[in-house]
Amino acid sequence: MNCTPALIALVLGGIFEKFPKLKVVFFECSAEFPLYWMHRMDDDWEWAQDFAHLKGDLKMPPSEYVRRNCYFTCEADEKDLSRPIAEVGEDHILMATDYPHFDSEYPHTVSAIRARNDITAKQKDKILGENAARILNL
Repeated sequence: MNCTPALIALVLGGIFEKFPKLKVVFFECSAEFPLYWMHRMDDDWEWAQDFAHLKGDLKMPPSEYVRRNCYFTCEADEKDLSRPIAEVGEDHILMATDYPHFDSEYPHTVSAIRARNDITAKQKDKILGENAARILNL
């Protein structure tokens, strides 16, 4: 739950509107975590269009800021990665080992992601390193 207030504050607080090139990576939340909040913020943003004092300075739906500015780690045993990849984008999902927690897939994190059947080989490559290298300018 620790990621929820941060995501909402960054998006609805206008931080990504003010700093469009800011990149924020959310760890320890799962790749599925932002999906509910993207839809919920969009619904509220649509409703607030009729109320200037609630609308804020957002120029686009909140989910667009999430897709543009936010990155999320997944764990090897997440049930569904295809939906987060479809909604957040394959360039915005990264691997997390969850090491040293007791429920970690480590040291089988990479092999578990490679063995998945719900995502493509290209998506696996991005999740396992290409996205992190790009974000960190490596």
